[in-house]
Amino acid sequence: MEYYKPNDGNKIYLTQFSIIIEDQFIYLPYSVASLWASAEKNKIVSRNELKHIFFYREPIDNIIKKFDNPTLVGFSNYIWNENYNDILASKIKEKYPNCLIVYGGPQVPDDQIEWYNNRKFIDVCVHQEGEITFSQILKNKKFKDIDGITYNTGKEWIKTSPSKRIKNLDNIPSPYLLGIFDKLVRPKNLTLNAIFEFDRGCPYQCTFCDWGGTIFSKIEKINLDRIYKEIEWAGKNKIDMFYSANANFGIFKKRDEDIVNKLIETNKKYSYPKSFDTSWAKNSNKFIVSLAKKLHDVSLLRKYGVSFQSLNSTVLQNIKRTNLKINDFSGVIELTKQYQMNIMVELIVGLPGETLNSWIDNYSKLMENDNLCIESYPCTLLNNSELTKFINKYNIKYKKVKLENTEIPEYAKQIVSTDTITSNEMTKVWQWTWCARLGHTLGITNEIVKFLFNKGYSVKEFYNNWFDFIANSKGILNKKFNKWNVHLTSYNFQKYIFEYDYLNDIGRYKRNETLIDLKVFLETYYKQENIDILVNLFDAYHYTPEYNYPRTINNITVTHHGMGSIKNYSSFIGLNRKNKGWQCGIVLP
Repeated sequence: MEYYKPNDGNKIYLTQFSIIIEDQFIYLPYSVASLWASAEKNKIVSRNELKHIFFYREPIDNIIKKFDNPTLVGFSNYIWNENYNDILASKIKEKYPNCLIVYGGPQVPDDQIEWYNNRKFIDVCVHQEGEITFSQILKNKKFKDIDGITYNTGKEWIKTSPSKRIKNLDNIPSPYLLGIFDKLVRPKNLTLNAIFEFDRGCPYQCTFCDWGGTIFSKIEKINLDRIYKEIEWAGKNKIDMFYSANANFGIFKKRDEDIVNKLIETNKKYSYPKSFDTSWAKNSNKFIVSLAKKLHDVSLLRKYGVSFQSLNSTVLQNIKRTNLKINDFSGVIELTKQYQMNIMVELIVGLPGETLNSWIDNYSKLMENDNLCIESYPCTLLNNSELTKFINKYNIKYKKVKLENTEIPEYAKQIVSTDTITSNEMTKVWQWTWCARLGHTLGITNEIVKFLFNKGYSVKEFYNNWFDFIANSKGILNKKFNKWNVHLTSYNFQKYIFEYDYLNDIGRYKRNETLIDLKVFLETYYKQENIDILVNLFDAYHYTPEYNYPRTINNITVTHHGMGSIKNYSSFIGLNRKNKGWQCGIVLP
């Protein structure tokens, strides 16, 4: 096929199958809707030619039945939907051989010929930004004359010249404001989250990421008038979470503060959106904190996060992150403490140069601050990340790991060892982190450690003791630990860290057993302290629906606002960990 040539007019279908978070939250298909909005605005297509946008995963056969002789099907492709896309696309091609199959998105590789040869059912792959390229395909332009694609001649794959960066994003219309989602059917029992863009690009070139690089190092802005109208749209349409796809929100001071003010104004007017999430500027400072505080003060802030990835200087050099001012972070911590705010710190497990000892040292150093929520993500080799070029240099070993328990599983290439950390050491990193995270981020020992640290005890020594106790004791903590370790045998680090079913027992239904475990642990390692007071710190400040609030313990009255619309306790603790949602507040006399 030399170009797109429908015989009887366009019958176009687009797909962007979302992940579902905690069985409750689903994202609107912003990326493919933006492609359509651009083509429609330029009068290349009309709305009646867009037959459907799919974003909710169903059994493949159910989806196939919804197609009516399609002429083009576009797929937004990433690690959480690639296998599903491949099976669906191959079945569409089998049933409708003249249908043009177009892939785009971050998972489309620039130069992996094996990936292409395994997908002969694809006709065209779009690289980088897709709005202009997709419109050129719809205009029946010959593929050989379209920049930024790889296309299938039937005999070979041909890659054209790179496409130029879109300089004026004002030429790209908003799919929200064009009404593309107005008639979209909401999946039952799921809450809609929406993705918005304020700008595109990232000035950093981290080797593990497929976001930046030399092409997208310059940030291009979207005009404020469009952004304000989109925020208003989100309020009117009762969007729960407003997610900004910025790489560095807060980097433009006046502009980003105006956006925050508009979000607050809209929430006050409509009670929506309920929360705002984004990737905050890498070089955090007082101004960035002040923006987060504004959102925090009106309960709009989902998280205020800082992306460290590592505190090891060798690692930072290896991943090209030496330009970030992480040494100035202590001032940010003190400021957030004054504001009674929590900070989410992101770390990546498995980066080249990290060791078992450096991981424990640096993680422990961060835990000296009780208002930090530390998130640890497995290092994934993304198709277009620079790190894939350094596999031999750092002796990187990886496994294809199943991400979710879906009918059609998805996989990611996750690092399991490097030249500085063996596979056994990597297993211990995850086990130690699970225990430290249970205590610090999920709150089981957070108040206890804060009390002991203020008396001069070592945080690192506490969590090394905590790990040894959980790994070798016989109580509920050890049972949950051993049960959860099964995920490590299949290298399912994501599930190991970010699923929390064990909390239903630890924090709620078998809480008494947790209290017993805490008492035994503290008597073993801290018998010189008042054990009952330490145990009660957990019982008083760590929320459970089994207690009636306000409640008084040790002459301190505490209260909690409850779980709201979230029905599952472990989901509530997990979803609210970044802002210490488990924590009860003191009722002042």
